[in-house]
Amino acid sequence: MKSELIDYSMVEKYAVIQVTVTGSRGTFTAYSDSTQENTGKMVQSAFIRMSETRGYARALRLYLGIGLTAREELPPQ
Repeated sequence: MKSELIDYSMVEKYAVIQVTVTGSRGTFTAYSDSTQENTGKMVQSAFIRMSETRGYARALRLYLGIGLTAREELPPQ
């Protein structure tokens, strides 16, 4: 598994991450984002890490063939 920070802004508080998972099932790549608007209040200061967490969740779902959305990908309530 590998992640790469594609774009971010500490001022505007957003991050875009690319995550790649490689294994016996092949290679799967996913992109994720995190912004003030789509991140819960408790983790807004960790928006880069939240974006990475979402990317790993998405890439691993693709790799494993899981057709569900991870909780981290859902908008805050």
